[in-house]
This record gives sequence, C-alpha cells and structure tokens, in this order.
Amino acid sequence: MFFKPLKHLSIILLCSCVYIGASNEPHPIIWSPLLDLTNHTQVISIQYSDEGEAHVVTPREELRLFEGLRRLEINDALYWMNGPLVYREEEWKITNVDLENTLAPLLSKIPPPLAKRPFVVVIDPGHGGHDPGAIVDEHQEKDIVLDAALLLQTKLEDVGISAKLTRTNDTFIVLEDRPVLARQLGASIFISIHANQAANGMAAGIESFILPAANFPGTSNTPAPYQQSMTANRFDVQNLLLADALQRPMIRATGTFDRGVKRERFAVLRDAPCPAVLIEIGFMSNPTDLANMLDPAWMKTLTEALRDGILTIKPEYTKSL
Repeated sequence: MFFKPLKHLSIILLCSCVYIGASNEPHPIIWSPLLDLTNHTQVISIQYSDEGEAHVVTPREELRLFEGLRRLEINDALYWMNGPLVYREEEWKITNVDLENTLAPLLSKIPPPLAKRPFVVVIDPGHGGHDPGAIVDEHQEKDIVLDAALLLQTKLEDVGISAKLTRTNDTFIVLEDRPVLARQLGASIFISIHANQAANGMAAGIESFILPAANFPGTSNTPAPYQQSMTANRFDVQNLLLADALQRPMIRATGTFDRGVKRERFAVLRDAPCPAVLIEIGFMSNPTDLANMLDPAWMKTLTEALRDGILTIKPEYTKSL
C-alpha cells in the first residue's frame, strides 16, 4: 500500500511525531504514544496514511495498525490488541497495556521469567460425553478434537515431551474443572482444542484465543464482566507468545485461512494455572474445513505444526532446570 504525504508530518525515523483522530473509552485507560515502541525495539520508520493506517518497520518485522480498530498485522500474521489505535492529544497512541504486553513481546519474543519445573503440556479436547459440541451431519466436534488431541499427544511424546490430556475418551468434564485438572497434571502450558461452527457456511480458517487484559472486552465485544483481573491475567504476555508460537506454524503448514490471535474470557482460560490458549482448528460448517479435519494427512500436518511450535517455546520453560 502506498502511503501518501499527509497534511501532518507522516514519517518518523526513530524519533519525531505523527498524528490524526480521537477516541473515548468507557473506563480509565492509560494511552501511550506509538512512538514509545522505540523504547522496546529498534524501529526503522513509522509512517501514517491519510486513511489512519500506521505502518511500522523494524529490522525483522513490518507492522500495520488501523485507526479505531484493534487489528494488528505483523508480517503475514494477524493479532487483535486489547484496545484500538487512536489519535488523541496530537499523537497517535495505543493502550499502554498493548505497548508493554502485546507489541513489545511480539517483537522481542522474550517472555517474562517463569518458575521453572518439568515441562508438561496439558491438552484439553473440548466438549465430550453428553456435550457433542458442533454437529454437522454425523460428525461431532467432540470426536474430531479428541482425535486431534490424541495425535498431538503422540507427536509430543515422540520427541520426549510429557503430554497429558484432560480426557482420553468420550467423557464430559465441566468447563471449570478443566483448569483444575491442568493444575493437578502439573501443566506448564494448557492447550484447549475446539472446532468452529457458523451460520455462514463460507466462514473458514484457524484462530487462537487468549484471555483479554483486565478492563478490556474480548475481540467479539460480547458483554462480559471484564473490569476485574482474572486469575490467568498474570500470564498475559506468556499467553500471547504461546498463541503466537502455535498459530503461525498451523497457518504456514496447512495453508488454512488465518483468523488470527483473538481474545475472549472463555471459562477454560480464565482460571488457567499456566499460560493457556484455546485453538479453533477449523469450521465444521465449511465443507473444505470439515474435509480437512476428517483427513488423517491434514490432521497429521496440523499436529506436527503444533508440536513444532511447542518445541520453539519449550526452552523458556526449562532453561533453568
């Protein structure tokens, strides 16, 4: 996309200013100039278009942010911030939460230190028992995601990673009990696997969900009690880096449409005892996605991508052992 000259100064080379727009929020939010990103990583340039798009170039990444939206693009990957890009007090700004806990970690890939212990992946196949999840013809979500979880467990164990499941058969587990099981199983990371369904049969792709920051709504803007901090908000940065480590390999390996890393307060994420992500591996309501999920070769590719993503983050959890 070509960035036209603005009425205002539009290009920043490591220092300088930029600007347009305004925003109101329903609760107190700390806003930080996008330029403050230079305090966290080397920035080659920041450029703004008349349409309110910010284009940030670093030595390794290209970022795009959009006025009034929470959408964040980094190279070929899609993420959803907690708050939007806004123009206020004659500066382009994002929330301080997103500066510190979204952009800075994604660019540095360096998570905050964690308590080191044996590395255990707990995999949570969604639904089960009397709860089938999505149903399309004779196919039920609970069966598809259990197959995926069992295969992922095998892939991880083959490379020496301890992997445990919240259920290994067609059993129903109350949502709130799943994080409890993760804690009992000694989870280092928690991955809940689901399959999507939509009224629109064209909806397709893979998406990952993490917990929103305190005081921010989820990506869908569904009304929810989001003023308070949840138990798992202490892992906000690790949650994001976990989702990033899984979403990118899944998209690259399968060629599936990237729906991005999103944020919601799902029950299995709210009280997770460790970094946690919920992944939706496709839409059962989309014929192509469903065919993929029923194809052993595609599922092998997907679970190998998840395994490879887990291998990239494992050192951060074990290097002090």
